[in-house]
Amino acid sequence: MTKQRGKGRFLLPAVFLIWVTVLFFLGSKFSNLTWSQSGRPNNNNFTQFKAVKNNPDLDLFEVDIKAEKRDMDAPLPKYVPGQLIVKTPDSRFNLDKIDHLNQKYQLRSSRKISPYLYLFEFDGKNLDMEKVAAEYEEQIMIAAASPNYLFAAAVIPNDPQYPDQWHHQSIESEAAWDQQTGSSQTTVAIVDTGVSLNHQDLVNNLDLIQAYDLVDIDTQAYLNAGFELLENEDYVDWDTQPEDINGHGTHVAGIVAAQGNNQVGVSGVSWQTTIIPIRAGFSILWQGQEYGLFELDDLLSALLYVEALAPDIANYSWGSTIYLELMEEFINYIDQTNTLQIAAAGNNGSTAPFYPAALSSVISVAALEMNDQRAGWSNYGSWVDYAAPGVDILSTDKNNNYQAMSGTSMASPVVAGIASLVISEHPDYSLELIKYILTQAVSGVDFELKSGKLLADQAVSLSEEDFIPERITQLKLVKQNQADIFLSWPQVENAQTYRVYRATSPYFSPEAEFLLGETSQSEYLDQGVINNQSSYYYLVTGVNQFDKESLASNLGIAHLYSLQSYSRQNMHYISLPYLYKEAGVTKASDLGFDVFGSSPPLLSAIGRFNAETDTYQALVWFDDYWVGNDWVLETGQSIYIQPPENINFTLVGSHDIEAKLSFTPRLTSQNRDYFSVPFNTTAVSAQDLLNNIYQDNIPEVTVLGRFLPSIDEYQEIMWFEGQFIGSNWLLEPGQGVYIKPQVETEWIPI
Repeated sequence: MTKQRGKGRFLLPAVFLIWVTVLFFLGSKFSNLTWSQSGRPNNNNFTQFKAVKNNPDLDLFEVDIKAEKRDMDAPLPKYVPGQLIVKTPDSRFNLDKIDHLNQKYQLRSSRKISPYLYLFEFDGKNLDMEKVAAEYEEQIMIAAASPNYLFAAAVIPNDPQYPDQWHHQSIESEAAWDQQTGSSQTTVAIVDTGVSLNHQDLVNNLDLIQAYDLVDIDTQAYLNAGFELLENEDYVDWDTQPEDINGHGTHVAGIVAAQGNNQVGVSGVSWQTTIIPIRAGFSILWQGQEYGLFELDDLLSALLYVEALAPDIANYSWGSTIYLELMEEFINYIDQTNTLQIAAAGNNGSTAPFYPAALSSVISVAALEMNDQRAGWSNYGSWVDYAAPGVDILSTDKNNNYQAMSGTSMASPVVAGIASLVISEHPDYSLELIKYILTQAVSGVDFELKSGKLLADQAVSLSEEDFIPERITQLKLVKQNQADIFLSWPQVENAQTYRVYRATSPYFSPEAEFLLGETSQSEYLDQGVINNQSSYYYLVTGVNQFDKESLASNLGIAHLYSLQSYSRQNMHYISLPYLYKEAGVTKASDLGFDVFGSSPPLLSAIGRFNAETDTYQALVWFDDYWVGNDWVLETGQSIYIQPPENINFTLVGSHDIEAKLSFTPRLTSQNRDYFSVPFNTTAVSAQDLLNNIYQDNIPEVTVLGRFLPSIDEYQEIMWFEGQFIGSNWLLEPGQGVYIKPQVETEWIPI
């Protein structure tokens, strides 16, 4: 909207009459509206509505629409083709673990850059390395993956009048241009007085295939009212030449997307965005002064055309303090096409709503001066979304010229230009996500707004990954009523809800088939699940407003054990969940009550191998007491149980899959160092586990063993003379095992 300079004496008293006339005739008028096979409106029999360019109640508007895709010169590549940088969790990395991806993308070579970084080179043709990186990152043994991005010197456009465009420094355009300068596949429809179709700074960014002139007025009615027509203005018949005689639409278009870095004139906020001119306004003389006018029928035709084209952005630098339900209806239709609609907040210096900017489907923009103060004539208030520079904004003008103009009409296309950069950077993002990114890319102002001043650099730098909830690392499980499991976790940023997943194996992902429920609270009660029939495993994810989930939480465990009494060995080894103590079980005696209940059978025993004393240590239930030296349970400890009778019990706890818990197999007189197999280890067999511990360099005669209840025997596998001796076995979740080491080593189970 152009800043108010004066009021036309003819139109202002007639405004309310015109709105009433419009409402009266709309029923018959729009029943005849049709569209040609080309997608353009055929009907031009509309009631007239006029808006004066300098009138604060009814000002000009602009819109951005999606155009056909155009060929353009190949841009500088974002990354080196076929190269990927991979980060591993630690220096021990087995390439064979991701062999399926290596073959899929034809890995040619891998080179270690540092102890944790590798450079992969692929022979696959035309690979989208960002997608390749994303797929590698899904692998548990990959900490991060990234294309081999290219960096270049910071670019500032060489347009000769660029230094006079102060608004680019205000919104940090230069930093944004280092990352994104716009794309011709992003389209902005300028619904205005047209665009100068041959302007040297616009011609390469105009889509004249979709451009349209929707002005068709009754000139005699204007002559009869005392207006004078301009000789070179086009007043009648729709056509495909939306030439701008007024200059307002050309100025707005240049703010959005005057071609940048072309050694000509000025630079738009976006250098390459495609502009679709949609002319709905015209110039006419009233008492010797030129005005830009819009008729409501032409405006509504333009909105219908915007809806049909479904552009990326539609910008409206026009409006009124009068609310029209019909206008909102048309605006809402456009909103359903995922078009981002942006409008000037108006030049009344008021907090009163101004339409269509104040509609819920439209982003409204106030105007700032150079010092980030509100322009005194700019509207503001709780209904206004953003502020942007709007005073003395230099941009393109008719007749291949340039001109500085002021108004919220200038502030609105600044925001449209920023939004076009964001859409160019993230063309697959939803409308709601684009809107949310904009709300997070602001700096504060000292007057009332919903958000603040929009900044291009911040907006372009943000992505959906910045709003994905953090991973939950403190999922806790406790028993309740000996039948229910109560899950709790801390709230995480950006999570609006939480999804709880449950499976009967620890090797699962948060997928729909395992979804147990969704809650807005940071807790969940799984009722009746402890039934001594099976084990259950839990994961929780945070979900944001765009239905994007966080990484899976640490693993929650309700593990069932069935122990037989009076076996020959009579030592059943179990593995404590890593966060078992969160359930209030902190000492061996607590564990005894959890396993055997409040009244354990006589001679029930809990034991462990005590590495400090190099002996076995046990607690025995006798005469209503635990006899023996009680001890504090350790994280991931392997425990043995000697039940006097058959028993089923469930241990409830949780395990942090990211915990790096060092374990050092030691040489002892017992020569059996007991430890706990992580519940979700990537090792799947005894051989894998030994290779994992010793990094494929197993010392001679090292033994890994377990107690096997089904045969009432210990089962061992030994490394001897370059091969494994003994039967291999599959690891079980939470299994207690022992190692007879020949060489001490440090192992970090992940």
